[in-house]
Amino acid sequence: MKLYVWFVSISSVIMMASCQQQTQVAGNASPYKSLKQIFQHEIASLQKADLVLKEEAELNGQKDGNMQARRSSDTALLQYLFKPFMDADITKPSLAGQYSVNTIANEFTGDTTFIYLAKGNQTRPKEIILNVDKSGLLVSARISSTIKNLIYEHNQNLEYDKQKVARIYTTQKVMLLKPTEMQVTVRFEGGK
Repeated sequence: MKLYVWFVSISSVIMMASCQQQTQVAGNASPYKSLKQIFQHEIASLQKADLVLKEEAELNGQKDGNMQARRSSDTALLQYLFKPFMDADITKPSLAGQYSVNTIANEFTGDTTFIYLAKGNQTRPKEIILNVDKSGLLVSARISSTIKNLIYEHNQNLEYDKQKVARIYTTQKVMLLKPTEMQVTVRFEGGK
């Protein structure tokens, strides 16, 4: 567990150093969805559902055997779990116009898929796919980011299926160091 916390901490510091603080501008008529707002709403929804969270962590192929089931009413746990999703928010002014936006509407179910693709090689995240239902609530999210330069490479894939599973898969290569691979999967089960 300590190794997992260390890896997540190092990854977070590197991601924060490579990205500016991401905030949403009030009154912004941006075509981008605010991931921060979406996942804050999701946290509130999960707290009300009071589900059991079963967490599995794997670092370089070794599973952490000390994982415990927790309740979704644990605010700090949910904030920590969804932090990478909220950090991928693209509504900051410096990213205006940096993404192409495609919208696919499902006329049978009323669901809509929003696909955001980065126009530049250095823009992060690279891709965001959001599926929302006809009332505008999140159904699923897929986010992928890549940082690559001469001495460092970091890839992260985030997946969330509403009240079913959240998955964070990260690979990291630093010159002269052994590559690391981490996957955290949290499953949401049962109710009150």
